[in-house]
Amino acid sequence: MKITRSLKFKLIVTIMLPLILVAGSGFYIVTYFNDRSTIMEIDYHMSLLSDEMSKRILNILGQMETITEYGAEYVENSDKVSEEEAFVALTSDLEKSDYVVSSRFAFEKEYYGKYSLLAATKTDSGITRRQLFPE
Repeated sequence: MKITRSLKFKLIVTIMLPLILVAGSGFYIVTYFNDRSTIMEIDYHMSLLSDEMSKRILNILGQMETITEYGAEYVENSDKVSEEEAFVALTSDLEKSDYVVSSRFAFEKEYYGKYSLLAATKTDSGITRRQLFPE
């Protein structure tokens, strides 16, 4: 009886141990390659997403740059811009893009006889126009 138990034990150890090792190794290898594949796929999609977002941001910044240049050209090419005309131009800037929340013109003392900082800002209640430089 001892011989048969010992033989059964030896057979189980010699057959089952290699099977467990092979199955465990196979499971580890399959899991490793699946994880690696998933990470590579996520990396690829994140790269596409970040490229698309950067293109959108560059487009928005380009729009803002154009709006800024138009405002500067408006003042440069005008003989003299009244405060009301300046506020109309600033309000117009706010309507050109949803991303512009405030627009300002700054004038030196020689322009109006005083330093002037005119601002138009989007608020919840609409567009607010203000002279920001103290009188």
